[in-house]
Amino acid sequence: MWFHTLGAHLGVAEVGRWALLLSVISTPVLPQTPDGFAKDWLALLHYTGEQGAMRSEVHDPSFFLADDGVRDPAREWKEDRRAFLLPANGRRGEHAQCRFPARFALMRRALGWSERDVPHVECPELAAYERRLSATSLSVVFVSSYLNNPASAFGHTMLYLGSGSERSATLSDYSVSFEADIRGMSAAEYMRRGLFGGLIAEFRVEPLYLRVRRYEREEQRDLWLFPLKLKQEDINQFVRHLWELKGITFQYGFLRGNCAQKILAVVHAVAPAYEVLPYRRAAVLPAEVSRRLVEQIGTAASPTRRPSLWSQYSRQVARLSPEERRQLEAMEASRTVVDGASPATLSAAMLWSEFETPYRAFGRAAEGGADHGDLAWRRALWASRVAAKDAGTSDSTGSEEESGPSLLESHEPSSITLRGGYRRGTGSVLNVGARWLLHGAVDPPMGYPAVSGLEVAHVEFGVSEAGELVIDEVTALRIEKLAPALGLQSHLAWKFDIGARRLPYDGALPLHVGAEIGVGAGAARVRPTYAMALYSMVGVRPGATIARGGTAFLPSGLWTGGLLLRLPADFRARLSAEYSLSLRSFRGGTGVFNVVARKGLFRDLDLELVATLGAESPGVSVGLVSFR
Repeated sequence: MWFHTLGAHLGVAEVGRWALLLSVISTPVLPQTPDGFAKDWLALLHYTGEQGAMRSEVHDPSFFLADDGVRDPAREWKEDRRAFLLPANGRRGEHAQCRFPARFALMRRALGWSERDVPHVECPELAAYERRLSATSLSVVFVSSYLNNPASAFGHTMLYLGSGSERSATLSDYSVSFEADIRGMSAAEYMRRGLFGGLIAEFRVEPLYLRVRRYEREEQRDLWLFPLKLKQEDINQFVRHLWELKGITFQYGFLRGNCAQKILAVVHAVAPAYEVLPYRRAAVLPAEVSRRLVEQIGTAASPTRRPSLWSQYSRQVARLSPEERRQLEAMEASRTVVDGASPATLSAAMLWSEFETPYRAFGRAAEGGADHGDLAWRRALWASRVAAKDAGTSDSTGSEEESGPSLLESHEPSSITLRGGYRRGTGSVLNVGARWLLHGAVDPPMGYPAVSGLEVAHVEFGVSEAGELVIDEVTALRIEKLAPALGLQSHLAWKFDIGARRLPYDGALPLHVGAEIGVGAGAARVRPTYAMALYSMVGVRPGATIARGGTAFLPSGLWTGGLLLRLPADFRARLSAEYSLSLRSFRGGTGVFNVVARKGLFRDLDLELVATLGAESPGVSVGLVSFR
């Protein structure tokens, strides 16, 4: 009787909604449906772990409606379902449907709710947000390395939301990046908190032109875009989920919870069917994210590259004739316009003036009205360039997007080495090595710094023909910045190495346990098909030396220098020398010369030659390096 009376006052549709709301009370567990809806729910709320021991990677309580929603997906499901069915009561934008639209869309689809089953709620701010993004495509973007920031030494990953049908990126569209807040933080605190996951980060949605200004123009970093083959509903759900994540913070660390891992997580949250997670890696790297998403989802179009100003300049210079290069060098040295300069030469000079002279110098000159020399030169270049175009001549400025080498060809971060050879004092030796992460200076450079390295947990040992085990290296961390990859980067070269290494300085083969620290200068010429770099550093090697005769604290001074080569046919080599001098006696200095040569056989397989010369225990070995 009461049901019919209620129906007379509220109407059948309203009674149906109240019935749905009351049914929530009798639904204590997370439902399952054949389309894997429970899996979708767990992904959307970033739950990880096994059944009964789950926890969301989002720790912010505002992301949940249930008191224990961070650990209980079933209770959060029940509380969200109840909230979605509550009447609007005139509170525009405050309803759960407005706050969590991606969850509402998932639940509505999974439970088959119709328009009549749920209350109609106006969400004007959400609607404006969706109109502003107007997303019709989603691309994963890899930003090349930036050695001035340790956290960006191996690149950055973000997403691009396209709003049109064009294949290329539109600067007025939006980018999505996961970044830590480091304002007011010292370098030491930044490194400490970053290594141990103590930074706080969030997803930031910004116009692409802001990213282009920062990466391409200020930091001289290339951008590669990989359009993902996603359905429009997946893209719509991604936009809704971004709305849900506004103001939500996460813990951030260089090796865990970094930008690369969170980009995978946010794509997996809205499209779990592609199974981009779980990704069984101890540390997720930016270059790997592009490969992972492309392999699991596929591409909607060919990858494209947005070259930095330096890349545009390098490409432009490579096209100049010898006479045009002489004109360019004269203009760069004198800050004048050479009579008869070709349009291509003028364009290259304009690119040089954009990144060679600090932006602030132009700003101060413009504000003060002074005839600043660099500003006057730039005006003259523009006038000459316009005149050349008016005369009917043209050239390619290199400012448009171009097809670039695919980062999908970058090597895996872990490696296994197997070599056989000869060493004086031990005879024939079988060498075995393994590296956990990331990249060495003679590894294939695609997706990594061309003349630098960062290695974590690198182990090498040998077995002599007599069956004796000889430890050659146990490195915890090695960072080398040997030379500038770009012409405008600092020529400062430096190295930090902590661990243990066999020093081939005498017949006892002492094992040094401690650190190596060096600083110096380097110079490089890096081109798409070849590279050459020279470096020289002085430093110290504090620590203990373990030999057959005992252990002693023997700090030493150190000089290191070398040459890096990358030639066509994927040939890479490093020739290096070091000279060590005891800081206790300042006598008994010893030196050694090392050669490492590589030939790429396949993407993940190198043929390697290693030789040590000029030492008490010289040796040579040949083998294979497999990236895994």
